[in-house]
Formats: sequence, C-alpha cells, structure tokens
Amino acid sequence: MKKIISVITVLFAAISLNAQTSGAVITTIPANFTALDQVKIIVDVSAVGNLAGMEPLYIWTWNPGDPAPGNGSWDNSNEARRMVRESANRWSWTITPADYYGVAPGSVTRIQFLVK
Repeated sequence: MKKIISVITVLFAAISLNAQTSGAVITTIPANFTALDQVKIIVDVSAVGNLAGMEPLYIWTWNPGDPAPGNGSWDNSNEARRMVRESANRWSWTITPADYYGVAPGSVTRIQFLVK
C-alpha cells in the first residue's frame, strides 16, 4: 500500500513561496519563480513517518489543472510522475508550471500536489 503525504499546497508569486505541509520541508530552486520559469521542487520527507525511507515516490497533482495530465490512476501512478531521489528522504520534481499544466501563465496562482 502506498503511503501519502497530506495535500501540499504551493502558492506561486514572482517573489514568494508559501507552503502548507504535513511535516515535509519544501524548497525550490530558484527560491522565487513565475509560471514561466523552470523550477525544481524539493520535498524532504524525513519528518513524515509514513514516507521516510520509502521509495520510489510519486507526485500526484490537480491544481491548476484538474485532473493534471499524466497522473495515472490512484493505485498505479504514471512512471513519468516518479520523483528524482536527491538523497535519503529528499525527492525532487522539475517543471515549468505553465507548460506542465498546459495553461496560460496568468492562471497559475498555486500548485496543489501530494507525494505518494
């Protein structure tokens, strides 16, 4: 059975990032970005007991496009959504938000995703 982090919401603005998590630590490279910038989202699940030490991990996302393209089915994640293992309990996902979701840049005000 796959373990899941509760919803992680990342709010985008040209100058700030806010995140709500269930113990995971989220960082981005670059720290500030827009919907047209390529961004690496790094999730450290060390403090999330049911995910620490698990692998592989996958992204499941639904906002700003619901359903987001390529999630796969709930019980069978798309391999294209497999996160990259950066180090023990640190996983990343790299996207250009407007391109990834296939939406106009102005409609990307937040990205909602979970890690499973």
